[in-house]
Amino acid sequence: MHVLIENLFESISSASICHSLTDAQAQYQALFSSAVMHDIFLEKMSKAIHNFMTENQCVTTTKHAFEAVKNAWELAYEGTKEKEEKRNSMSMDVDNLSAPAGESSVRFALITRLASVVLSSLPTHSLSPSTLQGVQNSLLSFRSDVLHHDISKCLKALKKKRKKGSSGSEKVDVWAIEIMLSALLRILYAMNVSRNLTMPTTELVEKNHARLIEVIIPSEDLLPELMLEVVCMFPIRSNSISTGFHEPTFDNFFLVVSDTPF
Repeated sequence: MHVLIENLFESISSASICHSLTDAQAQYQALFSSAVMHDIFLEKMSKAIHNFMTENQCVTTTKHAFEAVKNAWELAYEGTKEKEEKRNSMSMDVDNLSAPAGESSVRFALITRLASVVLSSLPTHSLSPSTLQGVQNSLLSFRSDVLHHDISKCLKALKKKRKKGSSGSEKVDVWAIEIMLSALLRILYAMNVSRNLTMPTTELVEKNHARLIEVIIPSEDLLPELMLEVVCMFPIRSNSISTGFHEPTFDNFFLVVSDTPF
């Protein structure tokens, strides 16, 4: 089981994951429609992990998933920064710069999707007390030190790009950042609600939550999957935030849904 998972991570991390398509958004659609990302395959893999993964495999696979997400994040985030630096220094056409950053963002989204299934399916029920404690501590650390940190980075970058775009001075492409943010919120939610992990539910830190609202509410062209992940995160804080705070976000969500062809 662990060999299959490691091979999946390695294949997704390869230099070119979709040779036939040069457009990152087309790659995103094609790869997330593939058999490996299909709900049926992922559900079967989740059950196999939960039922058949051994204790040693669990520890090894958990570390492998952590490293895959961290490495993919570094490539994707640095790619978006490099794209921004080139635009500022060379005044190059946006379309000529979109492929590297876009492709690395697609890889990050795929890897975090796979990692969310793997981590939320870990067979914690069959681990010895000492191993269970170590795995849970590493999961908590990954969630707080990696996921929350990366979400903060994405939100800052998205806010900066939207502010630049609102000034009307240039066209700003936020697609890559939005799919990265969607992926991070998705894996955070999966870990929060997993019955296997029995981890305390975490909330977005107050600054991140405020930034999320600031980014979501004024946007009329927000990526639909990002809006969905934002709405999924909101019930977690429903006891601590007034209903009025939610209303603009849900209004935007239903507007996106009503305009989306099914």
